[in-house]
Amino acid sequence: MATVTRIDPRALRNNDKKLRTCAYCRVSSNSADQLNSYAAQIRYYTKAIRENPEWDFVDIFADEGITGTRADKRVEFQRMLKLCEHGKIDFIITKSISRFARNVPECLEFARKLKRQGIGIFFEKESINTLRMSDELMLSTFSAIAQEESVAISKRLRHANLERMKRGEYIAGTCPFGYRLVDKKLTVYEPEARTVKDIFNAYLSGSSVNEIARDMNRLQVAKRKDTEWHYITVFYILTNEKYIGDTLFQKTFKTDTLPFEKKKNNGEKDQYYATGSHDPIIDRETFETVQKLLKEKAEYFGSPRPSKSYPLSKRIRCKECGAYFIRRSNKDKVIWSCYNHERDKNNCHAKRYREEDIYKAYMRMFNKLYCYRQTLLRQTLAHIDYVIKYKKRNNPTVKAYNQSVSGLLNKKVMLESLRQKGYMSEEMYYTQYKEIDRLLRDTKADRAILYDSELEDSYSNIKELYEIVESYGKEMTHFDEKLFDKIVVDVYIKKDNTIEFKLMGGLTLTERL
Repeated sequence: MATVTRIDPRALRNNDKKLRTCAYCRVSSNSADQLNSYAAQIRYYTKAIRENPEWDFVDIFADEGITGTRADKRVEFQRMLKLCEHGKIDFIITKSISRFARNVPECLEFARKLKRQGIGIFFEKESINTLRMSDELMLSTFSAIAQEESVAISKRLRHANLERMKRGEYIAGTCPFGYRLVDKKLTVYEPEARTVKDIFNAYLSGSSVNEIARDMNRLQVAKRKDTEWHYITVFYILTNEKYIGDTLFQKTFKTDTLPFEKKKNNGEKDQYYATGSHDPIIDRETFETVQKLLKEKAEYFGSPRPSKSYPLSKRIRCKECGAYFIRRSNKDKVIWSCYNHERDKNNCHAKRYREEDIYKAYMRMFNKLYCYRQTLLRQTLAHIDYVIKYKKRNNPTVKAYNQSVSGLLNKKVMLESLRQKGYMSEEMYYTQYKEIDRLLRDTKADRAILYDSELEDSYSNIKELYEIVESYGKEMTHFDEKLFDKIVVDVYIKKDNTIEFKLMGGLTLTERL
């Protein structure tokens, strides 16, 4: 009979290995007290991790002035999760559950997911370590309390904003093209206002919305964000009541429960219409004439939004004009064609394509991907992995960026202190504060590039794509809608009768129709 010897699990552990430790901190506003807390947390955790002989310092992840109710809006939080996914972190320290998350399902989801990867989170205030089984119930309880606090705060803010709307005093954080916020008031910005007037005049002269967008791009008319003009941009300007000096409040609203979601107000909430809330750019007669023309065309051509009731609905875009392809059927034939082409053949010269041919093109693309998965996907993964490791190896620039971020945060604190003591005027304070804030955003953005977040995202997505294709286990003989939804991000049809399938991970494959 064989002799069995018990091996203590502690003997299997590498006790000499340090825990790769990071900290996460966040504040929800830019007030003086919060700003000081933010900088103090960074200093405290940096010192605490570096001085602990059992920890190896990774980084401090800090989000400033960002909501805690939605993890997807916290840039640094997402960067931390990416490093966790790639096995670069063993332990996370944070001040409290409310700093980490105020959404119970989200908090528990992240804690359990990280725990499955062997990564622990320590919440200092509550003294909870997620690696201890006994702390699971405590984590749920404290998370629920944090969530209720968040909902209560949100309700108070909404009530205050609603009262401002009723008085016509509410000012949104962003302003439409043609305006700037000056002293919390919408003020006409002449360089952009001229473009707004040109758009209205062009539409009244007979140009379509798409033609106006194309002319704007051809003439290289400046847009607030350095992007191209599109149908929806021009349409938004033509239908926005703010250009006649009025404001319709609560066009959208946020749900009452976490996670808060923004939705279009289709009668669920009261709306308030303020007349003469600011200076107009367009006169009322011109605006009303444009609305009448838009309504007549909409009634004649129908809605431009295709229904999401077919596998290809809202999935195919025209490479020439950017519009969605829409479905048409008669008897035994189903056709997909560009919406702009169907409205007016002069708007777009894209052709019509049989649904059967699009399905066949997709199946050919998938079968090639399946047959050459080792050559194409595995080699791509190896190449991306090599580039990531090469760029990160002995990179002194990362440390320099971290020092720059810390220095800029200290300058913010100093600036606030000088203003409070009366050593600096409000105008000078805001000028310097904005400049430091801009430098801070730029520095963090440059640092993010060094961390190769895009490359790591691409690596993860292509790896998942490879696993999906590998597990399919055969060539495709019939169109598989579920697989299509899972691996295809975008589909573009070009005027040369080719179709592009953009897959997860950024991989684009082309087939002929």
